[in-house]
Amino acid sequence: MTGPTIEAVNPETDIEALVSLNCREIAEWHHYTKDGTRGAPSTWKELSTWERWRHGGPWLDFNLLSLHLRILEEAGGTVLVARQKGEIIGELEVVYDMGSPERGRAHIVWMVVDPAWQRKGVGTLLVKHARELATNLGCQYVTVSSQDQDSYSFYKSLNFQKMNRLLFFSKELGNETASMRIDDVQMLPLEWKQRPRPPLGFKLVFGNNYTPSYTWAYLRHMGKLYELMDLDKPSPKLWLLRQKETEAVTVAHNFVRLWHSPQDASDFLATALRVTEKLSRRIGVSQLNAYSFPSHQRLLEAVGFTLQGEEAYLSIPL
Repeated sequence: MTGPTIEAVNPETDIEALVSLNCREIAEWHHYTKDGTRGAPSTWKELSTWERWRHGGPWLDFNLLSLHLRILEEAGGTVLVARQKGEIIGELEVVYDMGSPERGRAHIVWMVVDPAWQRKGVGTLLVKHARELATNLGCQYVTVSSQDQDSYSFYKSLNFQKMNRLLFFSKELGNETASMRIDDVQMLPLEWKQRPRPPLGFKLVFGNNYTPSYTWAYLRHMGKLYELMDLDKPSPKLWLLRQKETEAVTVAHNFVRLWHSPQDASDFLATALRVTEKLSRRIGVSQLNAYSFPSHQRLLEAVGFTLQGEEAYLSIPL
């Protein structure tokens, strides 16, 4: 039997097939209560858009996936699909970081294979084509985050090596205290619509499991995502922070995304985190979350964040 072919997705015709593919990964559908806890059993058709998102992200709803693919395109990403006799049996999404400081990185955002086709080489074929694309674009390596043992073993079998740990932290936000005084920091609001790309020369310090361009594009469209899910939540707000000669760009949201200017960040990052907390509290955030590599673990813990879990961060040179 002829093996599957790998090609670029067609956003105009493949949405329904992609949602169907991703839905086959879900063993059981159920409702969610307003506070996010699991509710009564259900079917996909009976769920709200937000409940579908809760089961596994934008890949489980037609409108959310359409927006997700537009965001990937805006960020310069690529979506590959594996087809067998015209049917989509696998999908891989990859984004690129061609700027400083991680010049030439390709990052695999998402991969899924039809359960009936798993362990038959489909995932390997998708990753092979992604690596070829990354090589042709001049990337120097490919990265991926692994959340479970199965995916970790899969990428290790393809010669990916564990390079680091990606840590997940959270902090419950109580009442503001005197320690939050930050009078020496300028907080200047920025407009997403006037800034289609991340700040030039700045490094994404927190939220760096994806590329800066992909993170930026997703945040710019978060308001539309909330609208599609009928959620009464404020869109992420963008701010420039300045303290003497040091600058950072941060986002008021329930997840920390913080870019820092090339100057030495050691003394300013803790202040920038406190400012981010202050700004996020203003828009009603009650819990703040952050992804970070271990190099910033002590810093996050010093400002009240607690380690909740970790993922493996793998890489392969090209």
